[in-house]
Amino acid sequence: MPQIEHADLVAFAGDKVNLKKSEVDDQRAQVNRLRERIEAKVAASPGYGFVKALHAGSVAKGTALRSVNDRDLAVYVKAELAPDDTPGLVSWVRDRVVEAYPVLSDDQIVANTHCVTVTFAGTGLEVDVVPVLYEGEPDDVGYLVNKVSGERLKTSVRQHLDFIRGRKKAHPVHLTQLIRFTKWWARLQKRRDGEFKCKSFMVELLWVHLADNGLDLNDYTAALEQFFEQSSRPVDQDLLGGSRLVLDRR
Repeated sequence: MPQIEHADLVAFAGDKVNLKKSEVDDQRAQVNRLRERIEAKVAASPGYGFVKALHAGSVAKGTALRSVNDRDLAVYVKAELAPDDTPGLVSWVRDRVVEAYPVLSDDQIVANTHCVTVTFAGTGLEVDVVPVLYEGEPDDVGYLVNKVSGERLKTSVRQHLDFIRGRKKAHPVHLTQLIRFTKWWARLQKRRDGEFKCKSFMVELLWVHLADNGLDLNDYTAALEQFFEQSSRPVDQDLLGGSRLVLDRR
């Protein structure tokens, strides 16, 4: 039988998996316009309730997929001003986003169960505005609210980005591509089985662990085989020590 080889996967990535640079630039520009409006409102209105907005998720990390049309923007909110319950928090965040971006219509800024979704007309790009409760800790450390349990989960968008960018420098090109392949696979599994769970941040941690421990990333076929073989084994809890610092919910 014909074997899938590295060159086949390279071609497949370009055709099906990777977001084109022009699309990345367009999406990043739209997210940045929203972020800049929020930052301008923060600067102009001390009592606004937001502290800052940070571009988060796959576009910021460089692991975006062509098949995904929603992006993440973390808004750090003053914990003492934010409602205690999740529905109240999301509704409050929506009102703040409307203040910052009044030219958008009501149906373009929608409160969901755990975030506010802003939809841009024309491109259809959806930006999930995710509230992070901020209590003044350094390094952009704040707290997400679990949409099911209400538990506060410690996170830092800045540390997430610094972590993956540092590892991308240590393992250029191939690490990012292999993460995209695995995220693409996980997305297919979720479509087939609604109960399937595979966090994007967990995929990143597993690939970084393998790369840091000497896995050859130059042959995509062999590297993916090793990834799935290693991932089927019991997970080292030391590897997952930072997994609760998670923002990417897909």
